[in-house]
Amino acid sequence: NQFAHEVIGRGVRPGDAVGVLLERSIEAVTTVLGLMKAGAVYVPLDARYPADRIRHVLADTGARLLITDERSAPESGAEAVELLHIESPRSHATDPGDPRVDVGSGDAAYVMYTSGSTGAPKGIVVTHRNVAALALDPRFDRSAHERVLLHSPAAFDASTYELWVPLLSGGTVVVAPAGG
Repeated sequence: NQFAHEVIGRGVRPGDAVGVLLERSIEAVTTVLGLMKAGAVYVPLDARYPADRIRHVLADTGARLLITDERSAPESGAEAVELLHIESPRSHATDPGDPRVDVGSGDAAYVMYTSGSTGAPKGIVVTHRNVAALALDPRFDRSAHERVLLHSPAAFDASTYELWVPLLSGGTVVVAPAGG
């Protein structure tokens, strides 16, 4: 809730794209949750991306804000956006409450970019409905997904499973240490 209010205070509105360039961490998970609560569309990036790819993705999505941390902050590629450096760990002030932003199932949740192996990377918009359909698929054995390791880079589509299946079914996300 705190982070949702913080990005809303920075002008982020429902449907706005926000770049996320963070090490795999609890803060990365809470950042994505806060962006979802703010109605924003998160755009996962990888610190290993070349500056031109970061620049392309941010421009293509119209992102004006990039959330990053000390270790992941790009040296170049993000000149046209505001940077929000998050602390690790974040302070725990009083909960300001739910920001009460309406988000529909057909609204975009995030934009994942292709590898670009056939030219320029292309953004694939994933809706809240798509995320929920994956996470709540009845073919999953719920007992096998009570604890799921978040190990994939956020900009890799497997991270959708690793993050949302446990979170949307009452399970636990176990965050692998960064760099592994």
